[in-house]
Amino acid sequence: MRRIIYIIFLFASIVSCEKDNDKVKSKPAITFSPEFVTELIPTDSGSADDTPDRSINVIQGIASFEDGWFTSQTSQSKYLIINYLGEDGVSQFNIKLNVNSHAQDLSLELINENEVYLYTSEGHFKDSENTRGSGMIRLHLLLPEKVDGKRDMSQITVSVDDAKYYDLDYINSTPTISEDYTQFAVRSNNTIHVLSTQNVEDSIFSVVDYRFQLSSEQLVDNLGGTMWFQGIALKDGNVYCLTGDNKINSVKRLFLYNTNGAVISKSTFTFDDFGLEAEAKLEPESLSFVGDDLYMCMMTEKPDGASGNLKFLYKLNVE
Repeated sequence: MRRIIYIIFLFASIVSCEKDNDKVKSKPAITFSPEFVTELIPTDSGSADDTPDRSINVIQGIASFEDGWFTSQTSQSKYLIINYLGEDGVSQFNIKLNVNSHAQDLSLELINENEVYLYTSEGHFKDSENTRGSGMIRLHLLLPEKVDGKRDMSQITVSVDDAKYYDLDYINSTPTISEDYTQFAVRSNNTIHVLSTQNVEDSIFSVVDYRFQLSSEQLVDNLGGTMWFQGIALKDGNVYCLTGDNKINSVKRLFLYNTNGAVISKSTFTFDDFGLEAEAKLEPESLSFVGDDLYMCMMTEKPDGASGNLKFLYKLNVE
């Protein structure tokens, strides 16, 4: 009799677990909606002796630090511009580095209270079989010490001699470091590679923690065109990927992938979601976490036919 009761109890437990699993599987996917934060106003020239108007440059990467943002920009991969923007979005520091970089995405590693590493892409994007694939660069920044709880961020020092190059040889490398600094996620063409930080430091790029292909749905817009890869973030093992071109009437997509490469969230943004006055351009760029909050940038053209781009920051709220 006891054995029969045990079997009945076991069967009931299994059925209950299956129902619970069904509930987990049927949970609605997380979707995001953009909320305007501020206009971003980096110093595009990079230095006083670089006189041409470089405002045509877009912000390719953004990384949160304290109450502001580090940003990365380039012009045809000929040099790399780093800015630090205050909470109001206005530049407090900028430097132009003679680094062959597309500045694609930007992520930050805190070393100690007064030192950080910045990671971004390095090398030309691959446009033929004879061109070397791109990699990653790590910049070492020395920060001014806090006085009465505040820093004079105009006094940042970029230790160029301490820059480190990682010859990933990936196609159109777009890298990011995870929130806990234990992994890198790097986009190469339509593939995402997730590598341990230790392997990257040891230049072991052929060994990955996991690897997957981007969903074909993410790579095609509503107009039938090919989407550009624009941003990447890695948190809790999940990879966030942003795609979208610069057409004002095309959709922009944010997909979230798990460690198996399965899509667990899809968000689609249109022009109306951003509340901007633009006529010819709407280009998403970069992803960055601040705690559990995710942020992205959006670029539009300057009004009245003026040369250059306007840059805006958005928080992505979970619906």
